[in-house]
Amino acid sequence: MRRGLTSLALAGLAVVVAAAPGSGTELPPTGGAFVDDNGSIYEADINAIAAEGITKGCSPDGTRFCPELPVTRAQMASFLVRGLDLPSGGRWGFTDIAASIHRTDIDALAAAGITKGCDPSHTVYCPERPVTRAQMAAFLTRALGLPLIYPSISLTRFFTGTCSTDGTSCLGAATFPARRTYDVDEGWYYLLPFASDEEETAFLAPTTRFELTLDGEAVALRELAPADEAGARVRVFRLRLSGLAPGTYRLAGRWYWEDQLVQTTVFIVTAAG
Repeated sequence: MRRGLTSLALAGLAVVVAAAPGSGTELPPTGGAFVDDNGSIYEADINAIAAEGITKGCSPDGTRFCPELPVTRAQMASFLVRGLDLPSGGRWGFTDIAASIHRTDIDALAAAGITKGCDPSHTVYCPERPVTRAQMAAFLTRALGLPLIYPSISLTRFFTGTCSTDGTSCLGAATFPARRTYDVDEGWYYLLPFASDEEETAFLAPTTRFELTLDGEAVALRELAPADEAGARVRVFRLRLSGLAPGTYRLAGRWYWEDQLVQTTVFIVTAAG
């Protein structure tokens, strides 16, 4: 995991070694790590990762950072390996990194499951390509072990459709891009405080539930832990739809309170593209 900051970094200090007189070596000013980031709004951040050994600069003598240059995928591997203290991973099998000075770090990154390469075959890494912001998000999500959050389809939130007079039956429709992964999140909420202990018990009971069918077939839902949100106690049931192919789908949700059906919503989803 991430190394702790040293006392020097916490104090905002850096050790500067003076060049021999007449050597012609350009040194950073006192407190700075590099000579080419003076005045940058990111200078303090650059100094911080230099103090931690995450960056060694962009020049052989280690005096320049090249703050305006894009980061390559190879350089990103070294930043992450140093920042996370990843162990060596041996040869991973990418066919295009033999000439890269970052090849050992690229292999370590792959061994840690943080990179899968740059093509569907997972055989090449494309070390000299710049890292896009999207790729950066993927690198950091895997490196930090963050849970993936997919776009959500809701049968009730931002609902546009028609309902019966008594509100127990609704019909809606929406169009979403195809070949993507979505989470269908639905369930129950109760505005706090509970009217009584009995109401809280009923709200949390297994007989108070949400059920979902996809094109007439019942689907297994994963119930998330109850949570408090915006003054309400919430129970969410989730279905993950992976790689939704183009077409039209019928989602039917049913809400039960202590085994009593209280509402049905049918949602016609068109996956387009």
